[in-house]
Amino acid sequence: MLVVGTSIILFLISLFFDAITIDYVSIHRISSIDYFGMGALAILGGGLQEFCIWLANPLAVLTIVGLFKNFRFTIVTSIAAFLLALSFLSWKNILGSESGVMGTIVSFEAGYYLWLSSIIVLMLGTNYYFYKLTKS
Repeated sequence: MLVVGTSIILFLISLFFDAITIDYVSIHRISSIDYFGMGALAILGGGLQEFCIWLANPLAVLTIVGLFKNFRFTIVTSIAAFLLALSFLSWKNILGSESGVMGTIVSFEAGYYLWLSSIIVLMLGTNYYFYKLTKS
């Protein structure tokens, strides 16, 4: 499916860019691949919110698997992944270290927007696919 391929390519490209810039002790740009790797473990360092945002990734994978099996629940998982990923834009602070100290988000970078784009493509494609399927 073109939608799945496009989504995966956008996601993979996003890993080569910075995700956000934070002010924690000094200004730091954090790469997308760092956040992707740390996301699943964020909950262990007290980052419940960060972990919840990271859950957009497994929801996207669940959507892809469900699409290939024609499961309609993928409409819900794709929208949930999108809402989680989009909600990150409303954050002002993020966990700056394992000690629980927060850093201020200065800006969102290309990696975040590419990641968000991959989820948007997946969500729109999933919804279009099932809309078109029910019209047939």
